[in-house]
Amino acid sequence: MYFIITSFILMVFSFISKKKLFYVSFPFVALFFSMTFGYGYDWINYNDFYYDSIYTTTLPFEPGLFYLMKLFFSFDFPFKYLVFIIYLFIYYCCYSFCKKMNNPMIAFYCMFSLLGFYMFSEQFRQGIALGIILLGLSRTNKEYPWKILPYIIVASFFHVSALTALLYNLIFIDNERRLKLNVIFITLFIASLLIVLSSPGIISFIPYIGDKVSDYSSLLGNNRFSFLLYMLQQKQSYVFLALLIISIIIFKQQKSKKILWAVLSTYFLLLTKMAQFLVRFGYYFVPFIVMGLDNYFESKSKKGYLYAYKTIFLLIIFIMSTIPFFISSYMKISTSPATIFDSKSEIENKISIRCEMVQLTGVGDGVIKRCY
Repeated sequence: MYFIITSFILMVFSFISKKKLFYVSFPFVALFFSMTFGYGYDWINYNDFYYDSIYTTTLPFEPGLFYLMKLFFSFDFPFKYLVFIIYLFIYYCCYSFCKKMNNPMIAFYCMFSLLGFYMFSEQFRQGIALGIILLGLSRTNKEYPWKILPYIIVASFFHVSALTALLYNLIFIDNERRLKLNVIFITLFIASLLIVLSSPGIISFIPYIGDKVSDYSSLLGNNRFSFLLYMLQQKQSYVFLALLIISIIIFKQQKSKKILWAVLSTYFLLLTKMAQFLVRFGYYFVPFIVMGLDNYFESKSKKGYLYAYKTIFLLIIFIMSTIPFFISSYMKISTSPATIFDSKSEIENKISIRCEMVQLTGVGDGVIKRCY
């Protein structure tokens, strides 16, 4: 509920489109969501591993977070302080990215609404990776896209999915012919990933990645080849389709080549809804929706005017921000997060409440080890 309320407020501020509102609202949002955590379930595993990390020598995930945990634990810091610093870092990266935009208020609204729950809170290991890439994007441009490469490499040490950003050269396009070619390439790329997901033995020889893909593949069960059906069952698919349509309409109206970044990125995001395994790859393309439409939003910020396509776009983004909470198991626990001011016993009590929800609803599919 906190995420929905915040997203609504940021949407209202986006209609006003004042840069001052960005600089005022950002610190409040960043501090609140850095001092609170536990809106989902993934953090339970990280919490448990953190206190066991002193006994662990093998890497359970990418080395970046593993050694960061060991560093914090060596100073006898509780887990909540690690989470606090991680969230502050992610929001700092988001701030660095948004402030470079012509309309930072709308940029922040879009980033928070599309990434706030999953990347800036629940899946913070990938959130760190995305944050590092946002730093890279804030320091590069279309003329020198290769400058982001060091950031991608560093980000991959926190989440290997960051290597998806190597596809960014496909997004930096400036004509419709390149758009058509890249649509074909991205479609083939997604198709290849689906083939690998259906037959994980193909890459079983690759350390860590092979095991990860095998785990995701096992979750498909008998629906292994029903990717299109899976996409049609996802509410987000229809919202992303609406976002793709409005982006195309805006491009046809404005004829700005930069808007093609948003069109291609939204198309990629739509395709990732064909399998749960692919969703993680899609998050890296959200920034290009913001960058692609930034000039358009700035041109439609005249005081006293309400622009139809801009309004529709902002409303679609708000709808997207509510989708995670259509799942009752998330809605119920999101109203009582843990905070950095909670004692360890209070945090343990909140973990117990979430484990009861896991056992009741089956959310997590056996991933949250303590709850089974």
